[in-house]
Amino acid sequence: MIRCAVIIAGCLMAGQAQAGCIALEAWDTGAAPFGFETCGTGLGEGGAAFRYCMKPFAYRDPAAAAEFARLNGEIAACLGLQVAAGADALVNHPDSYDLRQYETRTGTVSLSLKDKGALGQTLIFLRVQEGE
Repeated sequence: MIRCAVIIAGCLMAGQAQAGCIALEAWDTGAAPFGFETCGTGLGEGGAAFRYCMKPFAYRDPAAAAEFARLNGEIAACLGLQVAAGADALVNHPDSYDLRQYETRTGTVSLSLKDKGALGQTLIFLRVQEGE
């Protein structure tokens, strides 16, 4: 099982208790982080396991961009890392795509915003994957 606490511990300072950290750690107990309702697990490149959550919005709803910015801020505050904009080679043809990745010593936390015109939705994905 992928443990968010292990990934977070790779970069937390002693005594640090940011709201974003608490939300990610709660995921280890089965609570969906940050109010996400749809969560699951999957396999990435090379068979690496990951956990993810998805939050749908109406297509190009400004609330989606605001939520993406809020979540990015909470995750950045928790991890204390600079965000790296990334390009995921396995994107499933969204109309637009914004990815923020945080690499820790023990794994990767990714947050993405995808506009999917064919679905009439904008989706936010949170993904956590332990390092190899």
